[in-house]
Parts: sequence; C-alpha cells; structure tokens
Amino acid sequence: KDHHPYYDWHERHIDTRFRMVGQTRLTPTIQAGVALHRTRKAGSYEPKDIARFAVIHRHLERALAIAFRLGSLGSVQQLTTEWLDRRSAAVFFLNERKHIIFANRAAQTFQSTGDGIKLGADGITLLHKQDNDRLQSLIAQVLSPIASPGVSPSGAMRALRPSGKRPYGILVGPVSRGYPVLSAFRPAVCVVITDPDRQKPLPNHQLQSAFGLTEAEARLAALLAAGEDLRTAAEKLKITYGTARTRLAEIFQKTETRRQGELIRLLLTTLGTG
Repeated sequence: KDHHPYYDWHERHIDTRFRMVGQTRLTPTIQAGVALHRTRKAGSYEPKDIARFAVIHRHLERALAIAFRLGSLGSVQQLTTEWLDRRSAAVFFLNERKHIIFANRAAQTFQSTGDGIKLGADGITLLHKQDNDRLQSLIAQVLSPIASPGVSPSGAMRALRPSGKRPYGILVGPVSRGYPVLSAFRPAVCVVITDPDRQKPLPNHQLQSAFGLTEAEARLAALLAAGEDLRTAAEKLKITYGTARTRLAEIFQKTETRRQGELIRLLLTTLGTG
C-alpha cells in the first residue's frame, strides 16, 4: 500500500496494512468478490496463505455459478407460470400419486364452479361415474411403466356437465420425468380441460395485424372463428347478409383461403393460442 493516495488515506484511518482480493464475473453485470485484510502487526501473506485463498476463490466461483443458474431457473419458472395463467384452458400437473401439484389460474376456478369436476386430495374426479372411470383409466395409462409399442399413452375424452352445458374436452398426456435429484416439483401427468363456453374470441387487432384485415373484416372473422354462421354473425354486427358475404370474400382473398372451414382452421391455428 506504499506510495498510493488511496492506501495512504486508508492506513491513516483503518488499522489494516495487507489485503488479498479475488473476484469472479459471469456476465458484465454480475460479479462477486472476497477480500481478506491483515493489520501491520499480523504481517504480510505467505505463499501458503495465497494457496488457501485460491481454494476459497474456487468455491466462490462455483457458488456464483450455482446462484446464477438457480436465478435463471426461477425466471424460467415464473415465465412459464405466467404463460400458463394466460391460457383459457385449465391446466393441471399431477405427480405419480395422481395428486395435483400445479394448477393454472383457469384450473383454480373449478374449486368453486366445478360443474361436474371435483378437485381434492385424491386429484381430479368427475362426478359422472362413466366419465370418471374413463379419466382415471387415461391417467393410469400415462403412469403405466409398460407402454404398448407404437401406442401413445396420451388420450382425449369429453365429460358431461350437470348444468347441461356443452361437455368439457379433456386431454391427458405424459410429462418428461428427467428432473434434478433435489427437485421437489416432479409432475408425471398433464391434464388439460377446455370449456367450449369459455373460449376467448380471437383479438381483432391481431387479426388485423396478421392478415391485413380492416376493423370490420376482423370483427366478422372473429365471430366466424367463434363458431357463428355467416347469417348470425351479420345480425350481431347489424349488417345485411349481402354485406357480410362481400366482407367474407375480401377476407378469403387476404387470407388466401376459399372456403369458410379452411378460413376458420387457418385463423385458429395461427392465433388460437388462448
């Protein structure tokens, strides 16, 4: 520390004379460091002290790398959760004991308005016995360690609702099981439940942006994609059937489709991610 303005000031105010510092940096904005200080009385560092410090420094580098990885995993988990919460479909993850270990925001609404679906300690149960037997069979098929060659363990079904509304659509599929040893989150089955009466309409602004539609054309396209026929869509938009046919012809041209079924399939596969 001799002959340096900072260290001259340092020695006048703090009783340290010798310092050994190690730093590590993973990115330009993330770094960590460790410093050892000795007074003049303690004396300078010997080669054996430097060797020991090198061991500490290696642990520092590993600790920072682990922290960086865990922080990145946390960010990915948060992003995944937010993405799942934006889905209109209910998404459940079950572990190997069929217990629910994750449910997105849409799935949590079944706690109060299940309409034929019960959530509990035993997992997901359908009130209609035949449907429930089918669901439990699909889940058991996914969990089975013995898979038939060439047969996917995934399955799909519909479930009746006491309210009389259109049946739920249910998809059941496996989840990859390659988890770190220390991971407590170990899903084995994914169950997706869709409610035909709760599907979100395609956003008009996205239809305009993706296909170059006018606002009026986008409103018509959104109604057709939601399942309305052309005449009913015209009534909801308060336009004549002839005007609706003219707009539909413009939509066909801009989307390079020829039939209404082809148009709807294009719209749903392009923008139907909700």
